[in-house]
Amino acid sequence: MFRLASVAVAAGLLLGAGATSAAAAPRIGAYPKLYPAFSPKVHDYVSRCHAGRPLLLAVHAPRSTKVRLGKRRARAGSSQSRLRLTGGQGVAVKLGASTYRVRCLPKDFPTWTSERHGTPQASWYIVTPSVGGPEGEGSRYVAIFDRNGVPLWWMQPDYNPQDAKLLPDGNIVWSAFTFTPYVTHAAPYEERRFDGTLVRSIATVGADTDSHELQVLPNGNYLLVAYVLRDGVDLSPYGGPADATVVDSVVQEVSPEGQLVWEWNSKDHVALSESEPFMKPILLQPRKLDDGRTVYDITHVNGVEPDGGSLLISLRHTDSIYKVNRSTGAIEWKLGGTHTPESLTVEGESPDSLVLGGQHDPRLYSDGTITIHDNRTGTTLLPRSVRYRVDPAARTATQVEEITDPDTVLSLCCGSSRKLPGGNWVMSWGYNGLVTELTPSGQRVFGLRFGGELFSYRAVPVMAGSLSAGKLRKGMDAMHGG
Repeated sequence: MFRLASVAVAAGLLLGAGATSAAAAPRIGAYPKLYPAFSPKVHDYVSRCHAGRPLLLAVHAPRSTKVRLGKRRARAGSSQSRLRLTGGQGVAVKLGASTYRVRCLPKDFPTWTSERHGTPQASWYIVTPSVGGPEGEGSRYVAIFDRNGVPLWWMQPDYNPQDAKLLPDGNIVWSAFTFTPYVTHAAPYEERRFDGTLVRSIATVGADTDSHELQVLPNGNYLLVAYVLRDGVDLSPYGGPADATVVDSVVQEVSPEGQLVWEWNSKDHVALSESEPFMKPILLQPRKLDDGRTVYDITHVNGVEPDGGSLLISLRHTDSIYKVNRSTGAIEWKLGGTHTPESLTVEGESPDSLVLGGQHDPRLYSDGTITIHDNRTGTTLLPRSVRYRVDPAARTATQVEEITDPDTVLSLCCGSSRKLPGGNWVMSWGYNGLVTELTPSGQRVFGLRFGGELFSYRAVPVMAGSLSAGKLRKGMDAMHGG
């Protein structure tokens, strides 16, 4: 237990030499320390204070400057305070004309470091550092970080969240991570307000909702994915059983009322031979069902993107992106993977070369280009963010841009790549704790790195004007008491 004298000692150490000088610039010190270190230009901070670990605040200001701590009466000059706050609670410090906010982190909030070089183009980064960890248990946090590397908002469901994103209606949504969705029943997506209240659950129809993808269509309906089991499949040409159970990939359009509008199943359009590049490692790592059956994940859908009357669908275990016609279900073209009649020629590469390797997160942009997080799984190449321009008439794809990060040497799974309107890239590099915003030349302007082997399935950038700090602070105060 800290005594009041400890406040003065900690404050003196934190504020440093010269802190008692009337001419010194106003500043705030804290124990546990602030993150980041205090700067007059940064207005939001966190501290590892929580129940049982009081927040010791030392505010230094000239005698002519008024200081107001929370709802207390304003006082002139320096002050020292000891606050008992629980994780999620915070306090506002009005220092002259400026207001600063310090919020306590929960005891089990993930560790991280951040860096910033210049001015990032994104205002916010939505992450779920819920996968990995030294025991593989991950963490149960959805968080929104600002461009100073500060988490302004977070929530802790009673499960490991995944695929968090901002919705067009201004709410946030995320899924429940399951390591093997076709073995463990997955939960629906949850849409929540920033005060934590549940708006609705969003689920597939007639199949367990998979945690990899949700998209909102212009008509207000949802695109979701699911994994569906199929028995009696002959895998003997690939070294497997002649009577196997496999997992097919399903994409659904579902109305807000929960009605099935449209469905596509990979079994009707993707040949088993297209999974051949992944077939050997799959056969080495089959999963057991509760009923004793062994199941093989032959396609593994992990991303869907609307494209007018079509969809872009990423099937990780075929190393391919498919453009699918929604009216007929037919494949219009295929990028990567084994060659089929629908395959595009990637200019500058031979037809037999590996274009993609276990890719994620296909996204379409207003200029018609497509970005992909290319994990390059199964190769010795660095993971990359890549952008292509497709000419469907010529049946070609041309690489427009490629970005790598030398700190990322492995991206076994997961990951995202988003091209910002200003030209920068935001990436979660997958299977490691690094999230970056890079310039087109590959210079890092912002970075988050989660500790303890945690990583985020995706990192979703939010641009200025789509979300405010005030909304996030208000939401946190509503959940934890302001």
